[in-house]
Amino acid sequence: MEGLAGLVERAAALMPSLQSLTVSICFVIGLVCAYNSLRGYAAVGDKSLAPAGWSSAGWKGPTFLLVVAVCFLSLSSVISAFLVSIFGQSETYAASEVFAYAPELLEPINNEMGRRVVISVVQIIQFIGLVAFTRGIYIANLSALNPHQGFFSKGLTHMIGGVLAMNLVAFLERVEDFTLGH
Repeated sequence: MEGLAGLVERAAALMPSLQSLTVSICFVIGLVCAYNSLRGYAAVGDKSLAPAGWSSAGWKGPTFLLVVAVCFLSLSSVISAFLVSIFGQSETYAASEVFAYAPELLEPINNEMGRRVVISVVQIIQFIGLVAFTRGIYIANLSALNPHQGFFSKGLTHMIGGVLAMNLVAFLERVEDFTLGH
């Protein structure tokens, strides 16, 4: 396959490897956050051990960092909890099911090349959703050190947007039901 469609399909073929890499990086970040949280708890009593910025946060900084560590270490469970809260299901739909759940919405591109390109684009968007979700967890962590900067709401927005992107097929199904009234 030539051109843009081939490029999109080759990029989509990289997504499973990139998802595994992202989850592995999140696990390592979770371990580092857990270690830093324990250091923060030790430093609360002794201000000379306190990392920069944590002396003003008190117990709140290390506690929230420990919550973030747990979120990164159990990323699949946290994503499943968000999926159940938003969509009522614990797993995402496969990208190939996009035509089954939104047939009228995608009718204009329902040919062989259109199917392959749409499935590839949905796979890429699902990966971007995973990255947005993990970024949201990190941004929410910043609210412990800077409580009046709005970081928690920004992080929560990234997490919700990431879940919507990860389950784009169900989101499109809801959009089709809402707009076409099925």
